[in-house]
Amino acid sequence: YGTSKLYNIMFAQELDNRVGADGVRSFAVHPGAAKSDLVTKIEPGMYNFLGKFVRLISQSTDNGAISSLYAATSDEVLARLGESKEIVGV
Repeated sequence: YGTSKLYNIMFAQELDNRVGADGVRSFAVHPGAAKSDLVTKIEPGMYNFLGKFVRLISQSTDNGAISSLYAATSDEVLARLGESKEIVGV
């Protein structure tokens, strides 16, 4: 999981390097833990432990989408290119 997130960041940075000068920007966004059915797709034994725990600390899927929407629509994001930023309460 961690490796795939790292690759998402590396891909977004490289894509931004290649097409950013043309006005196309690329961002890697992690929505945080959201109450989706994703954890039900893993092994049942893991779901009993992991799924129930994640659901306790998770946000709704609507709130999970806010980070992506913010990155796609906010002018503030362009001013913070290259930063690692946790957006709380947007």
